[in-house]
Amino acid sequence: MTKTTITGRAAIEYARERGLALSRYSDPTEGAREGLTVDEAELIAAEDPGLIHITPRKFRISNRVSGHDFGIYEASSREEALEVMARDAGYDSAEEMGKVGDGAPNPWDEERKLNDDLEIVEIPLA
Repeated sequence: MTKTTITGRAAIEYARERGLALSRYSDPTEGAREGLTVDEAELIAAEDPGLIHITPRKFRISNRVSGHDFGIYEASSREEALEVMARDAGYDSAEEMGKVGDGAPNPWDEERKLNDDLEIVEIPLA
């Protein structure tokens, strides 16, 4: 599977448009970080835009029991794909989505592990 990494200000704009988190490469003064907000990335990029990056990935989320396909979501990780799905459905977060009894999928079981009913599969980018 080929992965493309977007860096610098292009990565920030990409993440801003899609509501995704960004990452920071390590340098001599600080280690690598993941899960940066756009605002955090902009502060880092003001000094060195080359430190900011994102590797876009796509995930298909479905329910193993019902067979329902929730769709394909662009994210940096499986967990972030759940967050994107929740926001797309009008929730503030996947946690909020899981608390609502309106038929929305609860992504976690009692121990805060991914619910076995949900299947999140990374699909290759063309």
